[in-house]
Amino acid sequence: IGQNIKMLMPRETANKHDGYLSRFHETGVKTVIDTTRRLYGIRKDGRPVPLELSVREIKDPKGGKSNFVGFARDTSDDGALNAATLLGETIRDLSIVPLVEISPKGLIRHVNDATLKEFRYDSAEELLGRNVSMLCPDEIDDERHNGFIQRYLDGKGVGIVGSTRRVTGRRKDGTHVALELALSEFRSDDTGRHFFIGYLQNVEDQIELEQANSTVNAITNMSTTPIIAIDGSGTVITFNEAAVQAFDYPADDVRGQNVKMLMPAHVAEKHDGYLRTYAKTGIKNVIDQVIRQQGRRRDGTLFPLELRVKELHGTARGEDEKAKSTDSKNVAATGSNGNSNSKLFVGYARDVTSDLALERESTVFSIVLSLSSSPVIVIGRKGIVQSINRAGLELFQYSEDEVVNRNIKMLMPKRIAVNHDRFLKAYIATGEKRVIDNTRRVEAKKKDGTEFSCEISVREIIPTSGNEEETVYAGFLHDLTEELRVQRRTQINKAVSDLSLYPLVVMTGEGIIQGFSSSASECFGFTADEVIGQNIKMLMPHSIAKNHDMYLRRYR
Repeated sequence: IGQNIKMLMPRETANKHDGYLSRFHETGVKTVIDTTRRLYGIRKDGRPVPLELSVREIKDPKGGKSNFVGFARDTSDDGALNAATLLGETIRDLSIVPLVEISPKGLIRHVNDATLKEFRYDSAEELLGRNVSMLCPDEIDDERHNGFIQRYLDGKGVGIVGSTRRVTGRRKDGTHVALELALSEFRSDDTGRHFFIGYLQNVEDQIELEQANSTVNAITNMSTTPIIAIDGSGTVITFNEAAVQAFDYPADDVRGQNVKMLMPAHVAEKHDGYLRTYAKTGIKNVIDQVIRQQGRRRDGTLFPLELRVKELHGTARGEDEKAKSTDSKNVAATGSNGNSNSKLFVGYARDVTSDLALERESTVFSIVLSLSSSPVIVIGRKGIVQSINRAGLELFQYSEDEVVNRNIKMLMPKRIAVNHDRFLKAYIATGEKRVIDNTRRVEAKKKDGTEFSCEISVREIIPTSGNEEETVYAGFLHDLTEELRVQRRTQINKAVSDLSLYPLVVMTGEGIIQGFSSSASECFGFTADEVIGQNIKMLMPHSIAKNHDMYLRRYR
């Protein structure tokens, strides 16, 4: 008596208890009071004891501070089942993975906090007792989901329980989220309980990463430069087709192995030490430098190469927003935020047996640039055109001599040109990218003075020498004249369809309505905004609509 109640609690609970009391005094919201819960207490000798706890508030009739009375019952004698149940419920509720328990009838019995957070619900009461189909896309209603369960119970739903698959979830606000679902079934002969638990994991980032990796792999394999990516321990992650040709190793023989296999023995024996030293000191002796080194092919022959190593910093779009939610997963996976395997180094290797390799690369680049069907213009820091390819000359109707060494402003309408030098100076001074690394629609001017709309993407090319004065900007243009003409034609066609006396409905192969004429609106009573993007089944009697998707699939 006279001590803080926290002395009777496990440390992880005690650390939060003052906060619980403060929130109750501030908000008056009862999350523990007037409820009965199962938890653990701590005896004097430090041993945990399972308890059933009910808390009641006793208010001071004179308006003073309230007191609280806790009725605790030792449940040690309730048997191993209660202890196991309490432990299981505690683990389930504390899990950072969304867990949903449902009955054989598809009704939600329990959800943990991670589920509420993922599906953006405020409380479990919004879900408990409802059919789990409310967490599924619209096309999976109560009846359809119950059918899945019944087929499984009838022994026909092979592969649903005990496997992991990707599904789509629906949040409270109607937005969809990509999830990985692992479904387990539980039966107890002692208690007669029968239920299913779904373990869910948000795979939006994983899908985005897979798509990004697919794109990166495609790009790296198109590169004529050998590209090798390793993690902080030296294990090869990426070995592109050009590297396969240079080192004469199949990619599968190299990926997962230490990069030392591609080095002479006297270099390989020191490489692990180089990585450890860099991890400790951060001193860059090789990274961001261009060095000459020897490589070793599969047959043991050595060849000189020029190597440039870059360390990848930062992450994919949106990581800053996701960092808090992923930190705990990273720690759990690596045991430390500083695990060297989280580093990634990319090496660009070039065989320099003959300088012809460099000349050949330069020639190929020039040919590709000149033959590109997209206009490409390269300018310096002061806006002076350094090069323009054939497609650019044809688009603007100039000869090369008329454009090169002239200011890029000559290709712009006057109202835009007057500000261009100022825009360049502002970017060089501030580094704030408003045009660079973005795609914008602008107006351009041909030699005869006619203006046209185009889409332009600008990229900054910084020289490896580090001399900022040699920085250039490459603009990739796309003439929108034809697209705008098609767009206008489409608008005219739409106007014609709207004037048609016959109802016109356009849908995709999946039955999604794309077009809906005025006559169709009069016929069905819906506006175009009400039906476009919806399934055409909404315009059919139920007896036809229920089979329509099947008809489409059969046709396809």
